[in-house]
Amino acid sequence: MLKYNSDQMIYSDKVKKVQQALGIKVDGWFGKQTHKAVVGFQRKKGLIVDGIVGPQTYKALFSSEEVIIEIDRTEMTNESTMGMLKVDGDLVGYTLELPWEDNKRRKSCILAGQYKAFIRDKSTSRWNYNVIQLRNVPNRNAIQIHRGNKISHTKGCILIGKTKGDNVVWQSKAAMDELMDKVKGCNKIIVKIK
Repeated sequence: MLKYNSDQMIYSDKVKKVQQALGIKVDGWFGKQTHKAVVGFQRKKGLIVDGIVGPQTYKALFSSEEVIIEIDRTEMTNESTMGMLKVDGDLVGYTLELPWEDNKRRKSCILAGQYKAFIRDKSTSRWNYNVIQLRNVPNRNAIQIHRGNKISHTKGCILIGKTKGDNVVWQSKAAMDELMDKVKGCNKIIVKIK
């Protein structure tokens, strides 16, 4: 059990692991910042909010080794492909992709299917934020789920937004932030497109 004690702070590798899973600064000390992050995590997960990393909080932190992102394409026109994006069954937002053009690079949305994915760190891409990047997409490379509002913002990637219109998605930053929050700390990401 790990908990905050202002008189005698705990330092351990286990605390480092918890900090990493929470997505906060990793220093190994169970201090105020770690306590605050644990409380926020417990609230978000519907756990008893006590700031203590006991068996249930620990299990919740580390049981999410796999997350499934589902993209259900709901509307395909000559101008775009629109859909809904869910994470583990919860609606996060709407998607916008290029129209289907026989999987042509930079002209078409990608093939429907199941793909392994990973969090691509902002320090390794052109974006100033982390994105989800799909692996082994046939005839493609660097296919990502990222921010954008209109079809001209993609060359084959998947754009996400909280709201949608005709061939557009809006509030892309909010949707991307929510998506990244849901996959934070996951070891395995699967993207299913149908």
